[in-house]
Amino acid sequence: MASLKEDIVIQLQRISTICKLKAPVVVVWCMTYNHANYIKDALDGFVTQIASFPFIVIVHDDASSDKTSEIVREYGEKYPDIISPIIETENQYSKSDGSLDYIMKAAIKATGAKYIAMCEGDDYWTDPLKLQKQVDFLEANPEYGMIYTKIQRFYQASGKLKEIWGGNHESFSDLLRENTIPTLSVLIIRDIFIDYQKEIKPEIRDWKMGDYPLWLYVSAKSRIKFLSKVTGVYRVLEQSASHNVNRIASIDFGLNYRKIAYFFAMKYGDIQDCLLTRNNLAWIQYIHHVYIGNVYLAKKISKHYLISKQNSIMKNVFFLVGLFSVCLVRKLYDKLS
Repeated sequence: MASLKEDIVIQLQRISTICKLKAPVVVVWCMTYNHANYIKDALDGFVTQIASFPFIVIVHDDASSDKTSEIVREYGEKYPDIISPIIETENQYSKSDGSLDYIMKAAIKATGAKYIAMCEGDDYWTDPLKLQKQVDFLEANPEYGMIYTKIQRFYQASGKLKEIWGGNHESFSDLLRENTIPTLSVLIIRDIFIDYQKEIKPEIRDWKMGDYPLWLYVSAKSRIKFLSKVTGVYRVLEQSASHNVNRIASIDFGLNYRKIAYFFAMKYGDIQDCLLTRNNLAWIQYIHHVYIGNVYLAKKISKHYLISKQNSIMKNVFFLVGLFSVCLVRKLYDKLS
């Protein structure tokens, strides 16, 4: 990875200086890019937090081409004790060289905060006591490394708030089966986050999501608490990777998701965790081969996993049908999903 540009180093030094005086208990990391239409909701959710402890919000604008950076600067000037901007002049995400992760780690380290919260620039918090409730719990229960809550989904295309999502999984084994943790709802102990970065080295992995591996690591190393309260809103945009209307892209995203679960099961899980995650991975690999037209590999997986004890009835039906007609499997999957 290339060294940090001088202007970013200066901005990080400024954050470090502020935090030496302020000694924040929580650092909130907000990543934003071309969120001019949404970022005010996120920023308002931060500055309206009511807390008995100091906290700082680092808003990293990745060289937006709209007015996002102007809005972030405006809030930074209006709320200098809370909002600390990092404004890029060159997009870091497009480099794919680990720069974004490095800047995030450097910024979080510079704060010295005990806890980390996260909220992207197109999402927002609605509970002004979110941080207070979560810090209170973790302070009183040191065996826990993370706490999360429910959120509500807002569908941008229709302009409607719809289903409530989040919870209630708290164990490693449950999270291997299904990720029920909304990123914007989380508060995590910073030392565990740092240990994760050192031990797992996510920047060298071909993972399309940064949150799910972290949740699995935390649940393997400590306890996780689910708080059954709605504290924020997740904005569903058509271009989001996890909501891609393109079927192949959606399947590939699911394939990456199951590879992550299998990786952590092999590293920290028991034999049942390994068997189940391997079965789930084989299932999505099977669907992947069905959709790209690789009949040989699809039928090979069908033959091998048709007798698996981890299969649901639906999987057995699909594997059985796949031995005779991969095209029919695709039609059935389209109809049911």
